[in-house]
Amino acid sequence: MMKSFVYYLSVAGLTIATLFCFHFLTEQPVNPSHSEKLCLGGLSAFLNVFVLAYHATHPPHPKFFMAIQRRMLLYIHIGSGCLELASCLFAYFTGNETWALMAAGVALVGHIPTSYYQTPIVSGSKAIMIPSYVFVTTLHLFCAIHLLKEPQSAYWLLNLFLVLNTYVWVRVFYFLFGRIGLFTESLYSSSVLFAVLLVLPAVLGIVGNGLFVGYLAATVFLYYLLRQPNRRKRSQLVVENARTRLVAKFGQELSEESA
Repeated sequence: MMKSFVYYLSVAGLTIATLFCFHFLTEQPVNPSHSEKLCLGGLSAFLNVFVLAYHATHPPHPKFFMAIQRRMLLYIHIGSGCLELASCLFAYFTGNETWALMAAGVALVGHIPTSYYQTPIVSGSKAIMIPSYVFVTTLHLFCAIHLLKEPQSAYWLLNLFLVLNTYVWVRVFYFLFGRIGLFTESLYSSSVLFAVLLVLPAVLGIVGNGLFVGYLAATVFLYYLLRQPNRRKRSQLVVENARTRLVAKFGQELSEESA
């Protein structure tokens, strides 16, 4: 128990430290031009049509229906994400600060807290997926706070929109890699990594990807250093938890973690 507490406390400190890095990187002139970010944002908005259409016609993963609380929070997550997406678009095209405040507020009270809540049950390799979700969600939080403080800022509005749309690129890469047979043994983890590495330079500049990789490496190092896992737990950390196998494994993982 003490090892777990020290580990999670260390990861929390590391995550807080990334907030200072986010501040430093977003204040530097090395960020992509506004037009480049607009191109990525426009393409993300276009792809949302297909991703949202898919989710509207296909049920969520069964893991979200194993508890009533999880199901309710999933609906809050989806609803707040859609509202945040629409508010960002309305804010940009109308120039109305109220919509920008709406986007930031919905992110802070809905989408971001539910993202943190769902992080422990993500598919893929836990060594990569959990720190990736924490990193991106913390960046989402950072952008939302700045937009709340500066609702007139197109810079922070676009940053918030791009970070939110990381999930769209996860779905796009997951579909593409699945169709052509790439990364079949690590499909979801690879999709998340490609999506994050695509979006981060647009928000944090060219150093963003290096910060992300460093954060991943540091969390894995802290896990090995502070928790000193045995061979079975090391295997559980790195193995790819495929979406099709996750429900069968989830109950076993819960009992093992509580032991």
